Amino acid sequence: MKIGEMPKELISSRRAWIKERWHGIQDARTCALSRIMSHLFVLNSGALLAALTYISAQPNTKGSMLFPIWCFIVGTAAATIHAAIDYYTTEHMFTKFREDVSLFDAGALDWEVMISNTKKQPLEWMLYTIGPCAGVALLVGLLVGIARL
Repeated sequence: MKIGEMPKELISSRRAWIKERWHGIQDARTCALSRIMSHLFVLNSGALLAALTYISAQPNTKGSMLFPIWCFIVGTAAATIHAAIDYYTTEHMFTKFREDVSLFDAGALDWEVMISNTKKQPLEWMLYTIGPCAGVALLVGLLVGIARL
């Protein structure tokens, strides 16, 4: 149903839903960007640098710690890629939602079509694949590294 065909009460409830969805996507975008900046770049890069510094200072551990270090590097890279994809997916959803709201307001898009468009999650399968891979790589690197110390 297009906006021109709706009764006033229905339009106000639709506007409330649009406003709630708008703020939800905006908050998700802000959280994704904050996660990239604070958690991944600062913590993981600092931890990797500290681990590499420690290992390079210990003459007997260089060869035995090569596998855990690579696991840590892969885990950190995968977590960073996951966060970047999460941010760009959220940004894409927000842009698409803005376009749909504009089309809905202009009477060019049905409400049902706009709702079905909000349910489409691009690259969601990739997020569900990369996230656990990062966790496994970090966990394996941690366990093997501790066992070799």
